[in-house]
Amino acid sequence: MFLCTPEIITAGQDYWADAGVVRIGEKKPIPAPDFTLNTLDGKKVSLKEFRGKVVFLNFWATW
Repeated sequence: MFLCTPEIITAGQDYWADAGVVRIGEKKPIPAPDFTLNTLDGKKVSLKEFRGKVVFLNFWATW
């Protein structure tokens, strides 16, 4: 049988506040710096061309 008092139930509520976790909306967005890459067919593509759109960058390598 477990005895649950309000102090025990709410003991972990402030854990995340003390752990340094930043909640969404608390930080102002920082714009990504512009850069230019070459596509596989030799065209240049700049990040600024995608302003206002979602961009997914996938960096990977095999060793």
